[in-house]
Amino acid sequence: MTARFRALALAAAMLASGTALACRCPAEPGPAQAYKRAEGVLTGEVVRVDAGAYPGEQQALVKVQQAWKLPLDSEQWVHTRTTCAYSFVQGAQLLLYVFRDSRQHLQTRVCMGNRPLDQARPYLDWLDRHGKPAPVGSR
Repeated sequence: MTARFRALALAAAMLASGTALACRCPAEPGPAQAYKRAEGVLTGEVVRVDAGAYPGEQQALVKVQQAWKLPLDSEQWVHTRTTCAYSFVQGAQLLLYVFRDSRQHLQTRVCMGNRPLDQARPYLDWLDRHGKPAPVGSR
């Protein structure tokens, strides 16, 4: 068997058995690194969470309070998927770092620097000093 075939067979077997690989973040990004990596940044409240078609996949409707780098609607769907999916909880107040996927949906993942607002003070201070504010509202 070729190495590629073995890797595919192993991945298929793990998916079939329900075993998933855990997400491993190389290091928690600091405020500047998280901002640089993201296409947009927002603060907001999760008002609805829907499960996706795949295990671990979710989409959350977020009432956006502030935005940086990327203009956003006042309510914005944010998607997450893969072994590094961010786990949304309805009612949570969050700081989210996002990017657009190939379908232009906002996406986020665990390793991007996301955090509850009550744990985000150094990140919010950095955004206040260095971030580029973006409009929030109907586009």
